[in-house]
Amino acid sequence: MLQWIINERGYANIVPNEAAREAEASDDSSSDKPSQSPGVYGLVYRLHPDDERMLDVYEGVGFAYDRQRLKVVWTASDALPETELKILIHGTGESEVLVYVDSARITPSTPKEEYIGRMNVGIEESRLPTSYVNDVIRPYIPAPGKYAVGTRKGVHHSHKVSAAREK
Repeated sequence: MLQWIINERGYANIVPNEAAREAEASDDSSSDKPSQSPGVYGLVYRLHPDDERMLDVYEGVGFAYDRQRLKVVWTASDALPETELKILIHGTGESEVLVYVDSARITPSTPKEEYIGRMNVGIEESRLPTSYVNDVIRPYIPAPGKYAVGTRKGVHHSHKVSAAREK
């Protein structure tokens, strides 16, 4: 299982969720505790190959991120109502998608100042589940107008802000 973080470069990344992996390895079927991680939610776009090559440049393929294929499970949301979901999945419920992953920088950290506003725009436009945003993203990305002071794995941060789940 994977989890979403802000890494030490100050940008979003998906990394292995070691706690979930250890729980699966112990195979404690008697436990009533739910998984500590909801996985990773996101949006999927259909891109023309020319646009994909351009996105590779913007994402820094080769020095910041690597291209990976990830199997995802489609879920209905406000951003993708159930009726549109059925048209997309053609009865399978799974797809393999392109994701950008930074395998070298996997330590949770704080976001770059300029990234916070862009992330908040993306959060608003994506209409991800509120619980996912609050539990997974907000510990890293303060909501617009919020002043966040805290620690993330020992790194102190303070910001005044102005502005598909993996299988």
